[in-house]
Amino acid sequence: MRDLHASKRKNLAREFKKEAQLLGVEVLRIRIDLDKVVREAWIELKCKKSRRSEKAVYRLAMKELELLLLNLFLSKK
Repeated sequence: MRDLHASKRKNLAREFKKEAQLLGVEVLRIRIDLDKVVREAWIELKCKKSRRSEKAVYRLAMKELELLLLNLFLSKK
């Protein structure tokens, strides 16, 4: 099966790398199991009886990851 979100993840990773370089981070090695993050967000929303689609959950998970990494970069600065 084709991974429809692979290019989005690559672009996001590229943006994070650029942001990290601007903040002076030389080496950045973070391994994230995106499927696990999305699955946990999906379960959390379903427990709240949310009617969000899988795409909406994916976008929500990506925003959470972006905020997490941004906070990480800023705290290292």
